[in-house]
Amino acid sequence: MRRSGQTSFAERAGGFLGRLWRTYRCSERRSANWLVARGLPDPAVVVVLWGIRLGVAVVLFHTMSWLALLVTIGVIVMWFGHEGALAEDGQSPEWKDGHDGFGLYDKSEWRIDIDNSDD
Repeated sequence: MRRSGQTSFAERAGGFLGRLWRTYRCSERRSANWLVARGLPDPAVVVVLWGIRLGVAVVLFHTMSWLALLVTIGVIVMWFGHEGALAEDGQSPEWKDGHDGFGLYDKSEWRIDIDNSDD
């Protein structure tokens, strides 16, 4: 028995995918019956339907491969762009022993972590 009256997202998504799968199978069955009515033997119909499935899978795989390649290139470009931006501005602080003792200094020799003066 159900505890709440609302359906969860997983139930709605499962119902949607189930209806989608049922629609696909029904249209495939209609296509197979149409091909048989046109005089194609049953083994040929199976081969044609598997060829269509394979073609769709190849197109989807090809599309996803290109999409993955574009995302990878985008991530690499952003990574190197970020590295280049850090190197260009030259303002990355560094730990060293300066005129106010050991601490974090910027490029103009000003100590950034002033709060600890017990050095």
